Amino acid sequence: TLLDREIDKNLIRQNITHPLDGIKVAPSYGCHALRPSTITGFDDRPDAPTIFERIITLTGAEPVNWSKRLECCGNPLLDKNTPLGEGFILTKYETAEQEGADIICTACNYCHMQFEHGRELILKSGSTNPIPAILLTQLLARAMGLEKGWTGVETAA
Repeated sequence: TLLDREIDKNLIRQNITHPLDGIKVAPSYGCHALRPSTITGFDDRPDAPTIFERIITLTGAEPVNWSKRLECCGNPLLDKNTPLGEGFILTKYETAEQEGADIICTACNYCHMQFEHGRELILKSGSTNPIPAILLTQLLARAMGLEKGWTGVETAA
């Protein structure tokens, strides 16, 4: 919320040296950022948040309005019910790809770990290379020229 509420958007725009034009980003909010909304205060509309979309747009990338963006990644379930936890993340990957995303982006470290786990499962199954999942800070770093790209998604330097 700091990036959205406290930092001037023009300051962020001025520091975008490598715009992510043409890249479609699927924001994944995760459970813990949104719930319980009375405590997290993450977005003014926890049932229909837009904070990630606003930040993604500042990078020049295009947010994808995908159906699983508010769904749990399954990380909290992994130790208790592995098949269910893995099913959640594999469904998120499949849906993001079907809905045209080039990248999945989250601000939650647990979601990011779960996406990495899902990526390994997809690769082990022999399927095609899944789209990358990155943290919102990595997306901003790339757009600001601080990080030199990701596997599967390259932008002009």
